Amino acid sequence: MTILLYRRAADPLGKRLERKIEAALLPGSWRPCGALPEFLLELRDADKRNTVVVLLAENQEELARLLVFRDVLAEYRCILILPDASPETISKGHSLYPRFLTDIENNLDDVVAVLAKMADLIGNVGLEVEAPHAAPEAKTARNGLRQG
Repeated sequence: MTILLYRRAADPLGKRLERKIEAALLPGSWRPCGALPEFLLELRDADKRNTVVVLLAENQEELARLLVFRDVLAEYRCILILPDASPETISKGHSLYPRFLTDIENNLDDVVAVLAKMADLIGNVGLEVEAPHAAPEAKTARNGLRQG
């Protein structure tokens, strides 16, 4: 599984989320993207069946930029972090068809926990093949999660 994290490069919340993901996942299993053009290039080359996209929209303008690409983003498993929990913002967020939706006021540990669960599910549905008697390290590496 590959995780693409889109957040503005200067966003402190995005940096905090990066540190949490980095602590939970193996190196090389995720890539941060700090600019929308860079993110879209990474997305274009990503395996749709084996990629989870984490989108951090820290304000309404950033959310509006992401909404332009809703048709592209709908093809991926997506976790969306919204700028607020107003009904209008949540409605906009749902148009991106996220698998998990939260806002910047909530705990980022929930996002990491959902990523871990998605990594496990992707591995269990056979998108990546594992030998039947593989060592526990193989499962950990396959899912991209750190053991411990």
